[in-house]
Amino acid sequence: MRLVNKRSMAADAGDRQPQPELDIGQHETADEHMNDKDLDAELKKDSFLYRKAAKMTVRILLFVFALGSFLFGKVSFASLAHDIKNLTDLEEGRCLKAEAYWRMYWVVTIPYALCLVRCIWQGLGKPRIRFPWPDKCQLFKLLVYAFLESSFVCIFAFYIASQIENSALVVVLQSGVFTGTILYQLWKGCQCKEPDDLQLQTSGSSSYRASDDSDTTTIWPCFRRTRTVTRGWNILALICQLVPLGVLLFVVYKYEISPSEVVDAAPVGLCPVVLLGLSFLWCSAVQQWFLSRPGKPNEQAESVTEDTRTRKINVNINVNRRWKVGIVTGLLRIVFTTGFMLLIAKVDVLGASVSWHCAWNGLRFMESNNAFLINLFVSLGSYLLAWISCTTKMQRGTLVGPMAVSTIGAAVLLFVSCVWPGLQHVFERIGFNTTCANSNIETSLVLVMSFFLLMSQIVCSFAYVLKEKIVPLAKEENLFIQPFYSSPFNEQFLALNRKTVLDSAQRKLAHHKRTNAKVYICTTMYQESSSEQRDLLRSLKGVAEAAANTRDFRRYEAHIFFDGGASGSDVNRFALQLLSLLEEEIDRELARHLRKFQTPYGIQFQLSLPNDVPLFVHLKDSNKVKRKKRWSQVMYMSYVSHLNTNVSSSDVASANETVSGNEDGLPVESENVFILTTDADVIFKYESVEQLIDVLQRDRQVGAACGRTHPVGSGPIAWYQIFDYAIGHWFQKAAEHVLGSVMCCPGCFSMFRVEALKTVLATYRSDVEEASQFLKKDMGEDRWLCTILVEAGWRLEYCAAADNETHCPTSADEFFKQRRRWIPSTMVNLGQLCSNGAKIVRNNDSISRLFILYQAVLLFSSLISPSTVILIVSAGLAAAYDTTEIPIVITMLIITVGYGVLCLLSRQKVQLLIAKLLTFAFAILMGSVVVGILAQSVRSFSRLDSNAATPPTENSSTAVPQTATFSIADLPISTWYAIALAAIYLGASLLHPFEFHCVLHSLWYLLCLPCGFVLLIIYAICNLDDQNWGTRETSKNEEDKTAWNRFVGAVGKTLKRMFWCCSTEEVQKPPDNNSQTAATSSQEGAGEQHTREEITDSVSLPASCRDDARGMPGLDIRTFLKTNCRIEDETVIDKFRNAGYKNTTFLINMTAEEVQGLGVTGTGNIERLLWKIKSQLPDPSLLIPRNVWDNVSDFLETLGIKEDYESLFTSEGYTAGEDLVHLRRLSKEKLRELGITKEGHLKKLCLGIEQLQYATEEDSRICQALRLVHETRMLELQQEKCEEFQFWKLALELWLRPEISEYQKEKEKKLKSDLQSLRNEIVLIFLVTNILWIVLIETLANHSELKLADTNALGLFFLIVYGSVTAIQFLTIIWHRMITFAHWLARSPNSYLPASLQEPTANRGRRQRGPVLVNRGPRRGAEGRGQYRPLSESV
Repeated sequence: MRLVNKRSMAADAGDRQPQPELDIGQHETADEHMNDKDLDAELKKDSFLYRKAAKMTVRILLFVFALGSFLFGKVSFASLAHDIKNLTDLEEGRCLKAEAYWRMYWVVTIPYALCLVRCIWQGLGKPRIRFPWPDKCQLFKLLVYAFLESSFVCIFAFYIASQIENSALVVVLQSGVFTGTILYQLWKGCQCKEPDDLQLQTSGSSSYRASDDSDTTTIWPCFRRTRTVTRGWNILALICQLVPLGVLLFVVYKYEISPSEVVDAAPVGLCPVVLLGLSFLWCSAVQQWFLSRPGKPNEQAESVTEDTRTRKINVNINVNRRWKVGIVTGLLRIVFTTGFMLLIAKVDVLGASVSWHCAWNGLRFMESNNAFLINLFVSLGSYLLAWISCTTKMQRGTLVGPMAVSTIGAAVLLFVSCVWPGLQHVFERIGFNTTCANSNIETSLVLVMSFFLLMSQIVCSFAYVLKEKIVPLAKEENLFIQPFYSSPFNEQFLALNRKTVLDSAQRKLAHHKRTNAKVYICTTMYQESSSEQRDLLRSLKGVAEAAANTRDFRRYEAHIFFDGGASGSDVNRFALQLLSLLEEEIDRELARHLRKFQTPYGIQFQLSLPNDVPLFVHLKDSNKVKRKKRWSQVMYMSYVSHLNTNVSSSDVASANETVSGNEDGLPVESENVFILTTDADVIFKYESVEQLIDVLQRDRQVGAACGRTHPVGSGPIAWYQIFDYAIGHWFQKAAEHVLGSVMCCPGCFSMFRVEALKTVLATYRSDVEEASQFLKKDMGEDRWLCTILVEAGWRLEYCAAADNETHCPTSADEFFKQRRRWIPSTMVNLGQLCSNGAKIVRNNDSISRLFILYQAVLLFSSLISPSTVILIVSAGLAAAYDTTEIPIVITMLIITVGYGVLCLLSRQKVQLLIAKLLTFAFAILMGSVVVGILAQSVRSFSRLDSNAATPPTENSSTAVPQTATFSIADLPISTWYAIALAAIYLGASLLHPFEFHCVLHSLWYLLCLPCGFVLLIIYAICNLDDQNWGTRETSKNEEDKTAWNRFVGAVGKTLKRMFWCCSTEEVQKPPDNNSQTAATSSQEGAGEQHTREEITDSVSLPASCRDDARGMPGLDIRTFLKTNCRIEDETVIDKFRNAGYKNTTFLINMTAEEVQGLGVTGTGNIERLLWKIKSQLPDPSLLIPRNVWDNVSDFLETLGIKEDYESLFTSEGYTAGEDLVHLRRLSKEKLRELGITKEGHLKKLCLGIEQLQYATEEDSRICQALRLVHETRMLELQQEKCEEFQFWKLALELWLRPEISEYQKEKEKKLKSDLQSLRNEIVLIFLVTNILWIVLIETLANHSELKLADTNALGLFFLIVYGSVTAIQFLTIIWHRMITFAHWLARSPNSYLPASLQEPTANRGRRQRGPVLVNRGPRRGAEGRGQYRPLSESV
């Protein structure tokens, strides 16, 4: 009985029938389920509270640092301006004043210099087609812009600020640069048209959307009221900006005769002109007009690769041009600033020149440069704090507040310092030199101007910074227009340089376009267990439920592609297992919601997850479509990219033409359509999915992103993989992310941009033509997909915050077979990357030559890893037992080479058995190696102690201290390297506090070091020609029972009994007497067909379904033979009927001899009939349900032979249910003696007798699923969704149609031969390289004259190179952890609790959010797909 929670019952109360009461066992299950949900809710609540507290702490720290940076920046700038005014000595003072000018010059130009260096690093040397230089017209505009900006800034810094006596007035005047932006905003608001500019259809009145409970279509408001309020605030801010400037002009006019009473007239008269000029130059529209190419604001670049293929680079050219524009403007600003400073200083310093010697003195005498240093660091710090606040979505409290109050705060500090000597003394100790007001008039003037400018700065700060929507981890080029800051106008320029949309409606629409996304969760499935499938369904359900409680405009759709899930119209056992879990896990009544379609590739099931998230289960028929995981990926990539991608990414108004849209009707941009690839055994959460979306949306050049995968399992094999996965993500993926691009986004949990996949899909779905292609395409399809994405110019990233779990291999055999695919694929792809390095560097902006060199070093280290481990083991054993290394090295070489020869000559079963034996032996030896290394280190330190003092003399019993004859630097290189390596690994684990437990498993990793880097690599290389997948596959051919195999089997069983703790197989309990007797009798009765183990492992139907367990219906034998097998001879058909084969359910396990005995002639007819029986008939275990029946009559009715043999069994005394026990003891010969002579009846009766056994709860669910599949009417996809049907039909013809093995035997034979040749070549390369490395290392070690730093030169060089790589990886870990922490903060909650925990479950639902287009087109729900692209354009 299915459990239905209260919410589902309440939602379907009007449609569903009353549910029967649960029994006691189900009550216990319900209680346990509710307890688990309560526990999960409590854990989630605690997690959110913890994250909220952490975010609040960081917010407070950022607020304090930002406010301090702004305040100290203003006060230090006023102090530097005071030095220019007051240093007036004729002799010595002239140079001091020149130094003051140079200090102000450095303050102004150092931001330009840093911008120049950064732009050179980002843009210089990049391809001109994607990073173009400004043209002549733009160069002229940049020249004018840099000249005007530099002149205004220099006049204010070197003349106006230095000539004003009151430091507080200097600080206040810095806030007068918002006039131009306010005027532009007022003009833009008047020009904006409500329906046309917003591309929205609205009603005539100013109406807001309906309530959440209303079913009417919601629309955008006209924003008249919003614009009126905004216009009012803008007018107020404009008045506050203009009043102080008018006051200045009034003061200049009134005090023109005697200006010294208040201020100098000339600088104050220039102040309004300078401030107005800067306000217009720093207006966002003016900046973008000057800095962007005229007439092409959204220009895209095309890159032509060497293979003449052209693709669109998914990035705005103006974003890339920003760096080369920054180079030009940086140089121009520095030149113009230098010229203006020299001109002003030459006029001011009594006509004398300002020498460069004074410039150097201004930097050299640091004791008098405190204000300069403080301004330099706090200005840069404020810029970084602004970026951190915005990228972590905390700008509201940490940036806007300090911006708004910094001016008045600095003015207050300067006023207080004038009346409170204590604060003035503090300023003097710091190095701040400030001046106070000379009169009450000046004080009143400053107060009035402070009030008005403070009001305008508060309004502008909240308008330009606070209201702008930000995506998490936003890049700096997406936050700021220009990549620099201004020290004289610190927070003012940060506010004006911020990229923002001034109109409220357009701002919201732009944010919705930026964050709106469509995510297709695509899963490949094959033969996963019920627990693994359950985990996947729970993950999908969690995503569907959590998506309804967020404010992001994102829509999800789930697809499961089941390899071999269908055979004709029948469904296999694993697909039924999945369907049986759906109703239980997603709280949906499948009888009402399930739809079944006949498709060109097999069968498609369609239903919905919670909150109407569509779920599609695609069952692939191996006779209609290609098998294996890569072709499943090709199916859903082609499906999404060609049928569900936005037709036009820029036309927001054409909602009817939009293919992908969210539930609220807002169209999705084409670059915001993603595919989340998952395996069927992965556990993930909604937060991890959202974090991957954040990574892809922050940068349009990112083609894919992967998360942090945690292996799940128990036992030594799983423990080894826990540490292996940890260091792989900590070191390798983090380093690739920072240095260039991640080279492998695993298919278990990664998100791909559909626009990126479209550029490489043609290559990815190409067939295998060479042996190396087989290793890349079919053995490591995920890594190969990432390699061709990187070659195409896309960047791949690693998001450590996106956690997920996967079931890892827990047995040694499965682990070895998995790595047998991974190791060769990794090496082949890295080899392709290094060989095509020059081409990739030209085509990919993220890849540099240093990154290619880094990958080449890793490839070489992998190549010599077996010999390196042999040397380490040999050195450790030699140190442990005080012997020489050469005999140990030779012994190790003999063992490893012998194992390699064994792998080349024997079957994999033998190889794996020997590998396990060697692993156990090497693990014991590694204990001695660890002891030897520790002993060697202790002896090294003992030498320090022994050489630190002289031995006692005859006259003294104590040691006499001796001058340093031996220092700690004299320790051996190996000791230093081991200490450094241990420190790096410990530091990496400390940087991952939530994963610190992974370090505990390093012991198993250390003990299995020879296994992982010697045996595993040898096994993988020597089995390159093996084309089997290895995992989740059943053996097709039984091995010959030779004496050697019997010996191997006996040894294996003995080892399993001895080392039971390392085995993951469940130990079967000894059966009791009754079960033992029954098993023995059963084996005697049905011994010809299957062993008892095979019967127990088969899937059939249980006693709980005995009313419905009537087996699968069969096709009439006449129809089957004539229609499917083209056998028209009535004589043959009659022979089939007379032999008991009245329908297809009796044809199971037919042999060629039996077919010939029934009169079928012709090899073609026989082969066709056997192929039809094998391919179209279902699993025999599904034909007859596993059950213990009430009586013999029901049992015979299930088999379909009741009319033929009921009287016979009754006459023999087999009638009641307990008589079925005696039937299990009857052999096939006994049944013939009873009178059952028809071969078809006899075979099916034997199969039914085998199925006479108790069933499990899983069988019960499969029984219900099988009944549901048969009762659900099969719909034709061609009639329901014609466009999709046509797509699949054409896709099958072009890419997906399976090749008949009989027609490609020569191709398979050639591929196998090529794989063997490639294997031999690689084995030879490995053998020669590793032996040569060992010989060189050992030979150099025995020649002291060739040693360097007490070690051989080659080994030292390797340690330096590999140590440098490890150190670089550790530095990248630190940087990546900072990025991860910022992402974690950005995704931390702002409210006290998340909405899902605040609201009751019964009241939870999907809220209407944001703008909705009225003309939304067809709704894309579980019933349909909306509109499709033309088929000619799709395929």
